[in-house]
Amino acid sequence: MPFDPSRFPLPASPPYAPGTSPYRVAGVVYKSLLGFVAESVPGGLDRVKRELRDPALVAFVSAPFALTSTADVVPLPYLGQAIARARGVTFEQQVRDANRWSARSSFYEVYRALLPIASPEALTVALTRAVTIIQPFGGMKAEALRSTGVRGERTGVPSVLVAWMVFSTSAFLETALERIGSRAVHAVFDVPIEEERAGGEATYTLPFEITWS
Repeated sequence: MPFDPSRFPLPASPPYAPGTSPYRVAGVVYKSLLGFVAESVPGGLDRVKRELRDPALVAFVSAPFALTSTADVVPLPYLGQAIARARGVTFEQQVRDANRWSARSSFYEVYRALLPIASPEALTVALTRAVTIIQPFGGMKAEALRSTGVRGERTGVPSVLVAWMVFSTSAFLETALERIGSRAVHAVFDVPIEEERAGGEATYTLPFEITWS
């Protein structure tokens, strides 16, 4: 059964004050997104800030992001919503467009070493490395599937990030693998599985399959 984003609507307000969540992402993710905004949004970041409608989010996105540091990832889907409104597109299209752009842009070189070749065995290792470096929360399990595919699970994803994670990961991986020569690439996520709670918010396992020719 395919992923249904309607099961994971974004709450009206972030569950954490911007900058304070335990879920982190490499600064390059924000740097890349802001590069997309500068190139693709009329009025650039100032236009997006007007769409954010939350002074705390505006202050967060106004701060500098360093390539070598990490930042709170929870504001990203809210920033994605604001960019989508500024562009007049859906949230899903916005997240996919931004990640395709990232995979085609100069920021791709930061990720290039994480996806050296598109063999199933290499990709299982690369995905684990990428989570550790780019999204250092939760975990990744992956196994080679036939000669041109990988099956896996992204674990420990809070509900507020589920839809963003599915859209961003599938778009980026499809574009990045095509860029290094793979053809007919498909990254498909299945129904998220709620994990056992040890107190606090719900987290999910996201099953996926990546195939190419």
